[in-house]
Amino acid sequence: MILAALLAGAVCVGDSLTFASGGYADQLGCENHGRPGWSAADWSTGELPDVQGRTVSILLGTGDVQDQRTPAQLRADLTTVVDRLGIGGAARVYLSTPPRVADPIGDHPWWPYTTEVTNCILGAYRQVILDLCDPCGPDFYALEIELSDGVHPTAAGHATMRDAWLALPEPRSGVLLGLGLIVLGGLRR
Repeated sequence: MILAALLAGAVCVGDSLTFASGGYADQLGCENHGRPGWSAADWSTGELPDVQGRTVSILLGTGDVQDQRTPAQLRADLTTVVDRLGIGGAARVYLSTPPRVADPIGDHPWWPYTTEVTNCILGAYRQVILDLCDPCGPDFYALEIELSDGVHPTAAGHATMRDAWLALPEPRSGVLLGLGLIVLGGLRR
């Protein structure tokens, strides 16, 4: 339960998947800083919440697909976000992979790709994230998460995401965890 204690009062940064009222971030007791439509590029230059001495959870990728960002761009943007959070005094940073999408994603006029293509892109993003973090937050891409509209989790989907967080092992000691930011280490670049 040490991880649950770390997450209570943590800062959750993300897009509409994090933003959802009553979603996984709220269920964990996190300070919810989900911003619908935001990508890692937006977070790399946008205003960050106060993270001094706090654990931070990052869940991004869906907005990056929508903005047609490449895996290399995602990697650079996430590196910038985490570097900025470290400068802001974050105690720990966890990065999670975005969940896969499902049909009827093609019904969204704002979505640029088919479900199959989107999941291929999210799979590439997943590899970028897993290459960067050590340890990581939950690998939501590998889980079956119930979605309401092909993109956003249902209440049951958010419960699955919450439970995935609570199932993670206790963190190792160190100044920053996630994305390789451990004690004196830096990002795996």
